[in-house]
Amino acid sequence: MIRICLLSLVAYLDVTFAKWLVPPSCAVLNGSRAWISPTKSCNTHLQAATNKDFPFYWMIADPDRNVVVTGVPKAGTRSTRSLLNKRCRSNAAVRRCAEFRRNSSLSKQINTTLRAMMLRDPADRVAAAWRDLSSNRFINAEFAPHGCLNTSTCSFPRFVGILNTNWNRIGGNEHLLPQHRIARAHLMQYHFIGLLNNDEDLAIYWNVILNSPDVVRIHQTDHTSTKPFTKAEISTVWPIIWKLYADDYTLIRSLGYAAPSDPQTPSRRFL
Repeated sequence: MIRICLLSLVAYLDVTFAKWLVPPSCAVLNGSRAWISPTKSCNTHLQAATNKDFPFYWMIADPDRNVVVTGVPKAGTRSTRSLLNKRCRSNAAVRRCAEFRRNSSLSKQINTTLRAMMLRDPADRVAAAWRDLSSNRFINAEFAPHGCLNTSTCSFPRFVGILNTNWNRIGGNEHLLPQHRIARAHLMQYHFIGLLNNDEDLAIYWNVILNSPDVVRIHQTDHTSTKPFTKAEISTVWPIIWKLYADDYTLIRSLGYAAPSDPQTPSRRFL
């Protein structure tokens, strides 16, 4: 099964620009793109870390393919969970059988497994958390004690202000936790990291890595149905988001994306 996956990926890389991360000794380069074959010889660097160092709590396994995905909350993860849980459910007693946090029987030997994840622009991700304020009980539980119950009565700048003031607590909620802390990319040595708002990355993630081009993507990013933020709102929240998620933007820039590099230049996702 993985051999088919590899051949499909190599063929796909001839026509796209994805963010493939590889150890230099194992890379097969094609212009700005690269692919690593997930074999023991190319993955011995993972053995330097122990299982407790890996982000298993956020990882989801594909029962049909030799793939594990690290799922960042508020970055399309619900769709991934839905797809992969459905694939394994017929052969498992655990309802959320593809999730390491729910299924202790999943193998944690991931050295020869294709490892992938999707990131999201932090500005987008915080805004998505705000829009889910009344529908997501985990987010609501963090902000309700501060009188911030829904988007009608709690503006986005106020939401971000509460997040900033209470960062030591709310910043640990997985829906707002910095993505680099979930990814642990320095340990995981991912084969693929994509960006949620990049169409080419989305196509590779869904069509090739997960082999599911027709999946219904829950909560897919759609800016056309939401009211854009005003310049005043952006000028208020951007320096705070930059401060809280600067390391996430550093990670995104390291993949070759044009991400903000200073607190004076708002994310283009705001503009």
